[in-house]
Amino acid sequence: MSKRGFVRGRRKPAPSVPPVRIAVAAPLALPEREPRNILLMIAVPALLVGIIGTLVVMYASGIRSLQSGFFPMIGLVGFGTLMFSGRLGRGRRISWGEQEKQRRSQLFVHGDPQKLDTVIGGPRMWERRPADPDFLDVRLGIGVQQASESAVSLQWPDVPIGEELEPVTGGALRDFILEQSKIRGIGKVLSLRGKPGFSFIGDDPSELHSLARSILCSLAVYHSSSDLKVMVVTRHPELWSWIVWLPHNQHDEMFDACGLRRLVFTSPTELEEALDAELHRKGRGPWTPPVGMSPTSMPSPIESSTGLALGPHWVIVDDNVGTPEQWEGVTGQKGMAGITVLRLASRASVGVGFADDSERFSLREGRLVHRGTFYAVADMLAESTANRYARALARWSPMSAGELSETDSQGGELLRALGVSDPRELDVDRLWGDSRGRGDHKWAMMPVGVKQGGELQNVILRAKDFGGFGFHSVVIGTSGSGKSEYFLSLCTGIALTHSPETFIVIFVDMKFESAAQDLQGFPHVAGSLSNLGKDDRHLAERMRKAVNGEIARRYRLFNAAGARDANEYEETRLAGRDLEPVPILLVIIDEYLELFIHHPEWIDLVIHIGQEGRGCNVFFTLGGQRLDLSSLSKVKSNIAFRVALRAETAEDSRDVIGSDAALHLPSKENGYALLKVGPRDLE
Repeated sequence: MSKRGFVRGRRKPAPSVPPVRIAVAAPLALPEREPRNILLMIAVPALLVGIIGTLVVMYASGIRSLQSGFFPMIGLVGFGTLMFSGRLGRGRRISWGEQEKQRRSQLFVHGDPQKLDTVIGGPRMWERRPADPDFLDVRLGIGVQQASESAVSLQWPDVPIGEELEPVTGGALRDFILEQSKIRGIGKVLSLRGKPGFSFIGDDPSELHSLARSILCSLAVYHSSSDLKVMVVTRHPELWSWIVWLPHNQHDEMFDACGLRRLVFTSPTELEEALDAELHRKGRGPWTPPVGMSPTSMPSPIESSTGLALGPHWVIVDDNVGTPEQWEGVTGQKGMAGITVLRLASRASVGVGFADDSERFSLREGRLVHRGTFYAVADMLAESTANRYARALARWSPMSAGELSETDSQGGELLRALGVSDPRELDVDRLWGDSRGRGDHKWAMMPVGVKQGGELQNVILRAKDFGGFGFHSVVIGTSGSGKSEYFLSLCTGIALTHSPETFIVIFVDMKFESAAQDLQGFPHVAGSLSNLGKDDRHLAERMRKAVNGEIARRYRLFNAAGARDANEYEETRLAGRDLEPVPILLVIIDEYLELFIHHPEWIDLVIHIGQEGRGCNVFFTLGGQRLDLSSLSKVKSNIAFRVALRAETAEDSRDVIGSDAALHLPSKENGYALLKVGPRDLE
């Protein structure tokens, strides 16, 4: 598997959640008790007797319903309670909204392990660096967390000391304070720098392995292999076969029969012997308690910066292997600096990770218990999912921007020539500023490669009178010569130099594995089709009708604006008239001969583009393994330039560029090409 360099850019900050302060209303108070009054002591029983007598008389006289008198009294009693509950309800809704923001913010930082593939290869991969406060923080599951004062602050009501509260509203206040000070359904995060080791104890080894896969994959996605190494000590290497794909599980210098040595060992003694020099590196020393606080984890100290000189941090998984005496050679008695041990065990033992209850977690039926209380519903990851993540990460290698330019010189030259230092942070206003309209000197000029001297090679889709190559072209090369790379370079060059309002592309290919899949995310790609077999015939026909319809629509726009063609229309639009932009539309057809065999209607479409496309800024580029224009004789003269990649035979080369030169292009590397523009010499 070939490696691709990955350059970490600036870290994207998590969504900020401003703190909120909720003022809680005071509960109702019971009235103060007055001194005993003899008259009241006599009057109250007499009043009660009178009320009872009245009720008896009413009942005897035939009035059976007492609701008309009883319910209003109940309503008066409950009115105050209702008003207080309403105020608590408003506070509760505010608190729920803020808690949801906290959940989303933490989910951004500590993503769901089931969705890590959305991070791999993106700008947030390997975003955490040793200097970050959340370096080596990892999510263990979903649980309940006490809301920090910086997030939700509950302002207690001013209740005088010793005041007797009304029982219903007082109880409601107590329940409100206890419940709203917690955030439910939030990720529970553990700082692996907080202790020298942690243990996860359970009766089911498969559960422990699922949790370990979740932890290790999360670490590998958010931490670079230059900052973190993951090792496993196990009696059953077959259960950990997925981990050998992780770049974090490879030694940087040691080799075995398969290449760089994988850091999977069968005993702590084997690990110690293999990594003795690094394990006992000068300055490592015993583990010391870190300082500072990590904002999202528990325990939450931050390791001091003195550990950075030790190289990558080691996370060693003990899959219930070895004796405490054997492990002491690796971890020491109380841990080693720069090393965290994760122990999977069926029962508590002694040594690092078992030392006290703050290091121990129990796992039963998917629930983590810490210090005797529920901690979280554990994150679990299937072996197949972990294998998919590890294989996706295997293609990436951490590099600096300079190293990436050296290993990918042509791509580096292209980016440097365009003034792009980090392709993840594009200044499109600057990149697109010189090609906004027909009058701009870089309009319809796209870089597609680098010449031998380092100069960019551009394709210029303008009339020859205006310094261009013309409009329609063919790209011919044998299988594996790099046609897909050329089309990707062409579309990338378009995207880097033109806005979607200026230039768009439609890509059609008969092959299954095609550049079409890589182009689908480009905003400039109006449509892409690939693998056009018998079952997808309707898609090819739909695309053909769409292109035909777009040509007709453009000419209707020109007629409505009083313009003859795209040139006059563009001049009118740039003069200030409110008109819809009409971008260049480049229709790229790879394996065009095969497309014509299965979908002969496309021959008429290409001829139509060749005859009418120039007037409405619609052009074509045809790709194939050999050149055959017998079906396109009507527009053969309209093909302005030709790109020849490596040819299979000398005859194929002569058909494209009139010489045998394409036969002699490098065969061990794809992407080398020759350019023939009209009667010009080859470039």
